[in-house]
Amino acid sequence: MQFDSAPLLPSNATLPGQNSDLTTYQLPNNSRIFTAYGIDTPHPGTVDVYDFAGTGKLTGVNNTWELLAWGTDTCGDEYMLIYETPVAPGGDPAGLDIESRVEGGPSAETLEATLAAVRGLGSKELTRLVGNVKTVPDNGARRGLPPVVCDESCRENCKFIYFDPLRFLFLVWECLGDHG
Repeated sequence: MQFDSAPLLPSNATLPGQNSDLTTYQLPNNSRIFTAYGIDTPHPGTVDVYDFAGTGKLTGVNNTWELLAWGTDTCGDEYMLIYETPVAPGGDPAGLDIESRVEGGPSAETLEATLAAVRGLGSKELTRLVGNVKTVPDNGARRGLPPVVCDESCRENCKFIYFDPLRFLFLVWECLGDHG
């Protein structure tokens, strides 16, 4: 999984500070790259809190995410900790994401210290989410590849896949004529 955020261009004069939000991922042992794209808008009156709104086939899919911590781990590699509200309507539950610029994530020492600090906040919800943190498998298939360029097909979310845990199946949708 890779997350790429960049200023939205051209910028929106009525909603300054918007970012393009692109998450790309693959299923284990599969070379096909799936995308999820939307727009992040700064949440009014807050710092480091954004409202995500999907575009194209994900129009109406939204949530709010907050950057809780960021910096470098004990090895000097960049990482960040994000809290996400549940995805509406009826999507993924609330979660904690720990993302890193290096394969394998932040150092074990930094990971443990970060999770201990979250537990130390005294929030039942965040403490519960710490218990759900799992490493996302990485088979190295994208090692050395450049970031995905988000074209019109990407912005329409034509290569999107969703895992439905209640039915234990993957739902894939594509735009007509888009099989690349």
